Amino acid sequence: MQSFNVVLLGGKLGKLLGKKGTESDITLYSRKHEDILYTFVEPHTYPEKLSSLLQSINMANAAVMNVSAISPEFGETIVALELLNIKQGLIITQNFPVEQLKKIIRGTVVEDYKIVEMDFNAIIDSLASFKPSNCGFPLVVIDHFFKVKSVGTVILGVVKGGEIKKYQKLRVLPGDREVLVKSIQIHDVDVQTAGAGDRVGLSLKGIDIEELDRGYLLTEENSPLIADKIMKLKFEKTPFFKGEIKKEQKFMLSLGLFYEACTIKNIEESGELIVETNKPVVYKSGDIAVLTRPELKGLRLIGKATME
Repeated sequence: MQSFNVVLLGGKLGKLLGKKGTESDITLYSRKHEDILYTFVEPHTYPEKLSSLLQSINMANAAVMNVSAISPEFGETIVALELLNIKQGLIITQNFPVEQLKKIIRGTVVEDYKIVEMDFNAIIDSLASFKPSNCGFPLVVIDHFFKVKSVGTVILGVVKGGEIKKYQKLRVLPGDREVLVKSIQIHDVDVQTAGAGDRVGLSLKGIDIEELDRGYLLTEENSPLIADKIMKLKFEKTPFFKGEIKKEQKFMLSLGLFYEACTIKNIEESGELIVETNKPVVYKSGDIAVLTRPELKGLRLIGKATME
């Protein structure tokens, strides 16, 4: 059975599409429809917390936007989808002129999203044609974690690639801690293996919840992932941000589910940035990050960073 993860943007969609599950700054809904297990991710605390928006988008393979009016949040959301290159998506319009909307989104990644009605069947039927991505090696991105009596440490996350097996030994990054997968659940059902796209609950032996954080990764030994605080990135400023990028400026770096304070330590002649984060983050060459300034009024997204 295939699993698929969708970010819901614009509100009032979660209850229509699924059953509410885990709720924090990010709210998760789930639904089984025919042979697909859907997880719907909603940025519960956006627009107050910009991290909620970016992390929700990074958890998903596709987006569903609910558009009822033009607002600063609508514009910021489009820029976020553009920077993170989310090409699969749907737009739901409510009492908003479709032709006007098409003019607004022209030239963005959202331009190719299919426009559908606020109808469960129309949305689900359109989502069925989308495909999950696969990074090609065993990888789980952790978004929630907790301790369960008589079970121990349990993490919730999405398998981004490869196959995860019961009793498999994996590494937790950052920290490079070895753990054993004691059990696997997909939508509360015990399974022996999980693959790309699956939303899983894993019981882990060898680590406590105090040693985990959102964004931490489970992977195999000798994976192409790098854990570091200092990194080089190719930066492309969004045309909507008019400020300058200078040495020693401080930003927030959104990378996968990491959202860490960072400082620009150097700007090389080639234009590449050397940045240092307060805590280690994990990435591989080619990953996309976003630099943000959450304290700004108006657009808080500065630009796209490609990890080298």
